[in-house]
Amino acid sequence: MTERQHIVGFTFENMTPQAERFLRNKFHLNKVDSIDAKLEQELTTSMRMDLFYQTAECQLIPQAGGVRVVLSAGERKSLQFHAGVRYDTEEYAAILLGLDIPLKTAIPVETDITLRLGKRLMARGEITIHPRFFTRPTFSYTFHRNDVDVYTYGDLDYNIRYNQSQAEFLPINFDLRHFNLQMGLRWDFLHYRNKLGSESAKQVTLENQHFFSYRARLVLNTEDNWNFPTRGTRFNAEYAYLTNNFAQLDVIDAEGNKQGKTAGMSDVYANWRMSFTIGSRFTIQPMLYGRLLFGSVVPAVFGNTIGGEWFGHYVEQQMPFAGVGNLEYVHNQFVAAQLQAQQRIGKSSYVLLRVAAGQHAPKVKELLDYRTMIGAQGAFYYNTMFGPVGATLGYSNHTKKAYFFINLGYEF
Repeated sequence: MTERQHIVGFTFENMTPQAERFLRNKFHLNKVDSIDAKLEQELTTSMRMDLFYQTAECQLIPQAGGVRVVLSAGERKSLQFHAGVRYDTEEYAAILLGLDIPLKTAIPVETDITLRLGKRLMARGEITIHPRFFTRPTFSYTFHRNDVDVYTYGDLDYNIRYNQSQAEFLPINFDLRHFNLQMGLRWDFLHYRNKLGSESAKQVTLENQHFFSYRARLVLNTEDNWNFPTRGTRFNAEYAYLTNNFAQLDVIDAEGNKQGKTAGMSDVYANWRMSFTIGSRFTIQPMLYGRLLFGSVVPAVFGNTIGGEWFGHYVEQQMPFAGVGNLEYVHNQFVAAQLQAQQRIGKSSYVLLRVAAGQHAPKVKELLDYRTMIGAQGAFYYNTMFGPVGATLGYSNHTKKAYFFINLGYEF
């Protein structure tokens, strides 16, 4: 339905008076005299997202003078528990436990509690408020107990163990079809427990610090599958302004002493992947991605890192790069392009071939002055109900050595 149709009335089936009042107020239904496909979708989406109904349906029943809008709801969501287990050859075993608790109050509230157990520990609590206007303010607190190995040109350089507390408030958080927009303020506190490395290890100043950052994120996702998409696109973009006092960053020398203040650090990040299927089993997936850091001070904990299979696996700024298996620091300006070929074999088996090229430099104008990083890898995966199970073999001119990686289960 593309044209608007005149409304003669509304009927609410299997919905509480409180839920009916919520929809009437949010969409001003007492003043709406016509309906189109866009309003239909917004109503059913709100019934599922804001009011926690498991199913939602909007029917238009022809009547004299127009249509009657019948909104039918299924059962409401209750407390939900979920768990996951994964294994890989770098971190070994990890367990993820989660609890979703919808609160059916006058203004619906959703709470999520997540716990990750393994070499790296994580605990997260999130509260999302579903008011009658088109945003869902969200407050979250996350605690990380990280144990991260850092490599240099493929060799283990040092290990950092630290705790990170993170609180974020998103007053703007809303969805529009396949888009999600978030804007807010975040606080981070980094407490370093230990750094272990050889005498030749890179010397990085690690001081306990807190940071305040202003952040804006835009996400678009139309892919048909998270792990092995065959069509659609996925786009993520984020801008952050990092400070110590809401305006400036501390200047810290090699001995850890403060030497004044300077302007904050600007963080510009994006990745864009598209999927094109040729035939019924073969898919080409080009991807562009990168992260640019601007400012005279870039705290080491927020520096650019590459390596591994996924974005943000060990640290949030981690970016994958074909042929680089472990976490490595690169310069403050990093851009890359990747091309992946995905061949499905049978119903659930996949062969993946990936090549990537990247440039990194201290300044944007110097990106083409440095040698191009090139990497390639091949993988075989079987998609199970417990997540992808498979192995990857890769090589890059950055590390100049092959790496082999086994993964069992979903990434978290």
